[in-house]
Amino acid sequence: MSSVNNICMSCYPLGLTIPYTNSDNGYFQQTFDTNSRVKQNLMNFINTQQGERRFQPTLGTRLRSLLFEFNDPNTREIARNILTDEFFTWVPEIIIDNISINNVENSQNVDNYKLLLTISYTVKQTKQQESVSIVVTKN
Repeated sequence: MSSVNNICMSCYPLGLTIPYTNSDNGYFQQTFDTNSRVKQNLMNFINTQQGERRFQPTLGTRLRSLLFEFNDPNTREIARNILTDEFFTWVPEIIIDNISINNVENSQNVDNYKLLLTISYTVKQTKQQESVSIVVTKN
């Protein structure tokens, strides 16, 4: 029997967590399971604006461009379509179950150009359902 079969797969890091923080076992906190890695990749993707990555100008989302658009059901549907297409291309390890997009209002009940994005998804490899919520802002 090969020694490769005896290796503990959950003992090796699969990715880094966001936000980047110090770790007791190295420079950064790391993920050790598939679901955590996929969630971190998804959050990193959403926080990346298209054109931001050098040599990969289409990596990231165009969602921030919709922040200043008139807020109506069509805008939300456009945002869902944008995200679904981008996830299909850049985050193929998930199946989107639901995307919820809501405005975030400040204490004066005035639009402050923020969206609360909640994504429910299934990780293809583990068949587990997960969700992530992120506030998207212009900066």
